[in-house]
Amino acid sequence: MDLQKTHLIVGISGGSASGKTTFARELKRVLGEKLCAIVYQDSYYLDHGKLVVKCGEDINFDHPDAIEFSLLAQHLKFLRQGHSVPVPDYDFVTHTRKADFQVQVPKPVILIDGILILSRPEIRELLDYSIFIKTT
Repeated sequence: MDLQKTHLIVGISGGSASGKTTFARELKRVLGEKLCAIVYQDSYYLDHGKLVVKCGEDINFDHPDAIEFSLLAQHLKFLRQGHSVPVPDYDFVTHTRKADFQVQVPKPVILIDGILILSRPEIRELLDYSIFIKTT
């Protein structure tokens, strides 16, 4: 870890229902609201509303192409530099991004929660640590 960095970025990954979000929320609770933030990969799904209407439910939401990882990477870089970012608000009913967004302010520890975050080199290179949760 580079000790010059003021923001530690930790990726938390694993399969669906493996406990990623529970772990991330508990870690945030232990570290405290002032020190820790969670950014969810799910917020970065691409807007698929028109495709769902046109094609039905044929979109693979578990494929990396369904997520705008370039924007997530950009936001992680900004957070590390101490800048707030507008995190998209994804609507899972309509499969669209809402016009609203959540402003994420930088915190000393930034947790990234998502099943696919370790599949992308542009995200992995930004992580100081990564945790993979495997259940059997």
